Amino acid sequence: MDFILFTRNNMAEDKKSEKGMRDFALGMAVYSSASVLGPLIFFGVIGYFLDKAYHGRNLILLGGIFVAFIITNILIFRKAFAVMAELKNFHGNGKNGYNEEDKMLND
Repeated sequence: MDFILFTRNNMAEDKKSEKGMRDFALGMAVYSSASVLGPLIFFGVIGYFLDKAYHGRNLILLGGIFVAFIITNILIFRKAFAVMAELKNFHGNGKNGYNEEDKMLND
């Protein structure tokens, strides 16, 4: 009886971790999409209308797209560094990703 309960608890924990990982991956995909499309649409539209207003040769539009590219890279790198820091905290003290239990298991 205890063995069955132990197995069910492990299965429940596995499903929770799978759901957590799935939610994490979905969140990262949504954040990445928004980080790319948000600035691109915002600065691209501003550049487009400024080009139409000043009868430019799409230089302002290209400038807006370039600014969006810079902002997109900043947003994605900030998120990547935050995720790496979170993973270091998750895996222990952050020195090399191992905590004491992992060191004992590897010995």
